[in-house]
Amino acid sequence: MSDSQGIVRKVAQYCWSHKFLDVFQKYFTDHAYAFQDAPPTLAQGEHNLEYHDLFTKYLKVYEDTLEDYLGQLEIPLDEFHREVAEIQEDSEDPYLKQFVKCLLASADYDSFYRVMAREGRQYKVNYIINFREAFLSVFTMTPCELSSGISQYITFIKSINQSYHSHKYYIYE
Repeated sequence: MSDSQGIVRKVAQYCWSHKFLDVFQKYFTDHAYAFQDAPPTLAQGEHNLEYHDLFTKYLKVYEDTLEDYLGQLEIPLDEFHREVAEIQEDSEDPYLKQFVKCLLASADYDSFYRVMAREGRQYKVNYIINFREAFLSVFTMTPCELSSGISQYITFIKSINQSYHSHKYYIYE
């Protein structure tokens, strides 16, 4: 195995680790609200400019996270790019070829959009389920539980309002 393949393999192992992937799962979850009504693919309609802005911010997080790791390995970014290009052209290693394919897809707007549209749909479903459960819980209480339950319900609704207020959701108190 060439030196470049060893370096790229090490970076691939890091990129498929929870330490790396959790950063992006958090980013997707934190910004899913913006995609709650997005069509599943770009071809199915227009998209707002906020999507591209979030993509630009995502790319910055991605590049910074990757560069931080490369810095720990004392590998300059341009050297890593050369080694990735070499693997893309010459390698027969399926693991490394798959990694390079995923690496390139990670910087692709269409791929980002599809992931975020799926996350947005899940965000909306979770919101509806949480609201429904909170609403129905009031009706399952005994009269004794109801007085404290209503107070807890109002507190819960206020917390949802606070949590979702910045995400364009409003629930009446």
